[in-house]
Parts: sequence; C-alpha cells; structure tokens
Amino acid sequence: MTRYGHGDNATTKAGSNGKEWERDTELSYTLQSGPLKNLSLRVNNATNRRSFNSDFDQTRVIVSYPLSL
Repeated sequence: MTRYGHGDNATTKAGSNGKEWERDTELSYTLQSGPLKNLSLRVNNATNRRSFNSDFDQTRVIVSYPLSL
C-alpha cells in the first residue's frame, strides 16, 4: 500500500503559506502454513517534509502472532 498527501497554505506560529507532503509505504506478509502459521510481518516507511517544522523519516518493522487463550 502507498499513500501520498500534499498540503499548501498552512498557517502556524512560524508564519503562513507553509507547505508539506507525506508519503507512506507499507508491505506485509502473513505465513500461510507451517509451525509459524498466521505469523504476520509488516514493514512501514514514512517520509514527511515541511516548510514550517522539522522533517522526519521513519521505518517500522512490526511482527504479530495470534495467541489462543
């Protein structure tokens, strides 16, 4: 999955006419069989650029496994 957002004319304490954009990409996979069946791995990457505040980049790796209690 990929998402993209863009904004113009933001008004903040730092001033007006601010701009920003953000791009998010996510890739996931779930094991279908074997001893780790239903184990899910997900990688998420986000990039944000702003003219009025600090930019950031982040990458997350998420591992999930269902437990039956």
